[in-house]
Amino acid sequence: MAIELPGDARAEVARATAPFRGADDALRWTRTENLHLTLAFLGEMPEERVPALTEALAGAAAQVAPFALTLSGVGGFPGLRRPRVVWAGVAAPDALGRLHAAVEAALVPHGYLAERRPYTPHLTLARAQGGRAQPMPELAERAAEVELGTSLEVKEIVLMRSRTEAGGARYERLAALALTGAD
Repeated sequence: MAIELPGDARAEVARATAPFRGADDALRWTRTENLHLTLAFLGEMPEERVPALTEALAGAAAQVAPFALTLSGVGGFPGLRRPRVVWAGVAAPDALGRLHAAVEAALVPHGYLAERRPYTPHLTLARAQGGRAQPMPELAERAAEVELGTSLEVKEIVLMRSRTEAGGARYERLAALALTGAD
């Protein structure tokens, strides 16, 4: 379950991060067309479950009105000097937290477990190869210079399926659900 970024926002992220994308080959970078904001990771999803999940998620989308969010800065988990994940930050209103909570609540009756960690909205830009963090002091320095201020209007959430291919993941839209809640 995700918020897709419009093409201009994805292009802005690619432009802003281009200076350090080749900084270290220990990172596997997300293809620009795959950039999205994850609300919940569902894992393997049998085809026959898609209609019920879509209905449940439509109920979650109906609880939140459209809202704006802004992409801001670059960071890493656990940090940029030795990251397992490099991310673009998301400055968002309380509506994003409410949307995330509504999505998780809609999924629990369908056998999905709510995350134990607090929700930290971000766009995954890169992952360490093999999940092993390597020291990358240059990355931290270059990332500090990145200026992201892209704003976008969130009007829908998308149920997506990822398929692993030779060139990386490919995402397929299964359903788009409009945010229709009252403000």
